[in-house]
Amino acid sequence: MGHAPARRKTEELIYPGLVPGGETGWAMLTAAKAEPGSIDVGMFRFLGHEDPAWDWRTFDLDRDTSLIDKKAGFIDVVNPDLSAFRARGGKLLIFHGWNDGGSGGAISPQNTVNYYSSVLAKMGSQQQDWLWLFMVPGMEHCGGGPGPNQETGWLRWSVGASPESRPID
Repeated sequence: MGHAPARRKTEELIYPGLVPGGETGWAMLTAAKAEPGSIDVGMFRFLGHEDPAWDWRTFDLDRDTSLIDKKAGFIDVVNPDLSAFRARGGKLLIFHGWNDGGSGGAISPQNTVNYYSSVLAKMGSQQQDWLWLFMVPGMEHCGGGPGPNQETGWLRWSVGASPESRPID
């Protein structure tokens, strides 16, 4: 895992890589952990291969990502059409820490930025009345790190008060 994106042989983007700046929280790079995170390995071991003895060292990017897409793609949240949610009056506040390395680097902040951008591409750029993205400097996965652990001001938006700033447009 690292800064470089992962692509299939067809050049299809699978994973955008991690962003510079949060490396100290990446367990595999700091030698704090010799193996990928259990959630990461478990996805391929139990959902993809359905084999508790599957060895992550045999991982093949094209084969195994195609396998997990086929068997468990239903849990991948990538549909940018949120029009039904919006029509019901839904509000969605998305936040992600720029220092997120997830469980060994599984969750890239760039994935969140890419998803938000795909929603705007699908539904139009003017969605700020119900959809907001906050990218939090220094925050790791859902909190921790050298940045803030929470932002209570965001919560006020859910009951009608708009947040005072909007870092990502």
